[in-house]
Amino acid sequence: MATNPLTLTLPTSPLTDPVTGEVRPEWRRFFAGMAQRTGGTVGLSMEQLQDELNAEETARASGDQTLGIELATEASTRQTADEALQRAIQTEANQRASVDNGLQFQISNGATSADLANYVLKSQLCSLWAQCNLLFLPTTDPGGGMPWLNGSVLSIGTSSLVTSTMTLEDGSGHWVLEDGSGSWILG
Repeated sequence: MATNPLTLTLPTSPLTDPVTGEVRPEWRRFFAGMAQRTGGTVGLSMEQLQDELNAEETARASGDQTLGIELATEASTRQTADEALQRAIQTEANQRASVDNGLQFQISNGATSADLANYVLKSQLCSLWAQCNLLFLPTTDPGGGMPWLNGSVLSIGTSSLVTSTMTLEDGSGHWVLEDGSGSWILG
């Protein structure tokens, strides 16, 4: 009959022989079985065990330090990239604001003298337009985006089926229709 190696019977006899003082055989078998179940008789010295624990602690500390350095480097790299992006965004915003301010200045303050050389003032344009005789223009759409007279209205690329009326801003922000006599109603 085979015995289960995981089963140990605890002897009930005294540990040692009262005559010789030696460990009794049943207790020797019990201790041998315990040694077998717990890994044999090979043991570690406390010094060896402490050395292994110290080596593991050193390796973990080194790993933690390396990981900390890598995390700090990553954070620094990301922060530098974020700051560079923020500077680029601010530079573009400043450039846009500068251009917008320049355009707003031109709108608010009117044209400069250099600009005026390229434009006709509104008062001069009205005077020139009133003197303009457009009767030489065709009275039907010649096509190709060419101008033509649709009744008394100057049309460019507009179908003759579209009803057109000519208006003029009177300076107050309102438009006034032409009175039919060929002259403008101003103001």
